[in-house]
Amino acid sequence: MEFNSNLKKIKPSGIRKLFDLAQGKKDLVS
Repeated sequence: MEFNSNLKKIKPSGIRKLFDLAQGKKDLVS
C-alpha cells in the first residue's frame, strides 16, 4: 500500500514524466 500512497503524493504531470522517461518518449512529449 506504500506504493499507492506515493503515487497519490506525485502529481499527474510527475507520473506522466516518469512514464515518458521509462518509455524513452521524452523528445516526443517536449
